[in-house]
Amino acid sequence: MTGQVVDPERYGAILRAGASELARGMVPVLIGLIVYALLLGRTRDQRARGMAASVAAILAFAAFGYGFTYLTTRADLTWILTHSMERLELQLWPSVLLAVLLYVASPSEREAAVPRQASARRPPANAGPRRNRRSSRC
Repeated sequence: MTGQVVDPERYGAILRAGASELARGMVPVLIGLIVYALLLGRTRDQRARGMAASVAAILAFAAFGYGFTYLTTRADLTWILTHSMERLELQLWPSVLLAVLLYVASPSEREAAVPRQASARRPPANAGPRRNRRSSRC
């Protein structure tokens, strides 16, 4: 097992298989999520951002665990990668969405952050006519 863990060929094969699986099916969705995040920015809610970081850490730990399993398996690495990588990425995908959507601001939060220009110029409805103080003192 130690020989498998220190073999750089196995690391390369695992990384190539993971990258090709992402490129094969998830790139359009990832691009959409990136555009969504760029348009809305991150949320102002510190708690949500903390939860997103926690989910991301759990995802990294799970991916590390899957990678270690691939490194130490006695089965043919090429066969196991071609038959299991898609399933493992599909298991992680909902958590990726959760982390991104927790971190990115919601559209309603974005609208609330931008004050309306028209309402800022109008006087309040209950305000009476403005009086000129100088003219009333004369």
